[in-house]
Amino acid sequence: MFCDFLLKHASATLAGQKAGTLFRVPCTLWSRKVLSSLLQTTQLICIPLQASSRSVLAYLYDPQLLKNILTQSDNRFYLMKLGYPADPGATLQMMLKKLGKSCIFPHEIGIFLGYPLRDVQGFIENKGKNCLYTGYWKVYHNVQQAKQQFSRYDRCREFCKQGQQAGASPCEILNALRDL
Repeated sequence: MFCDFLLKHASATLAGQKAGTLFRVPCTLWSRKVLSSLLQTTQLICIPLQASSRSVLAYLYDPQLLKNILTQSDNRFYLMKLGYPADPGATLQMMLKKLGKSCIFPHEIGIFLGYPLRDVQGFIENKGKNCLYTGYWKVYHNVQQAKQQFSRYDRCREFCKQGQQAGASPCEILNALRDL
């Protein structure tokens, strides 16, 4: 089921621990109706970016968390150097256009997913090599902080898994998840 897929792959974003999640879901699971029902009590937004006969690429995000990230001066100036506008809404729209047009992800997508800027820069500068640690992203700076964040994401995923095993509905899990 789509809800199970979403709870597994986007639990940290659903819990408010992560600004956004980019995921590809098989068309046989994708359901706009189920998604709307699940997200109706949240401020989260999910945008399908690309669709093929086999899958849908979608971006789930928390608008407030993302705005906070995009207005941080280091992130804003870095994105502006890459040609993005200063306005957070326009910046998001430009990224969504890039993602919708290409099967190659612009590396700065990490900022929109909540990855630390220094790790995004490290990934770009090192062409994805020479990282200090690999978890939910490749870490190039402050491994301890990243491991703590990864642990929070793991707790969200485990919470969802336990809720599903206990027979809780996706909406019940989502509501409890936001209180973690």
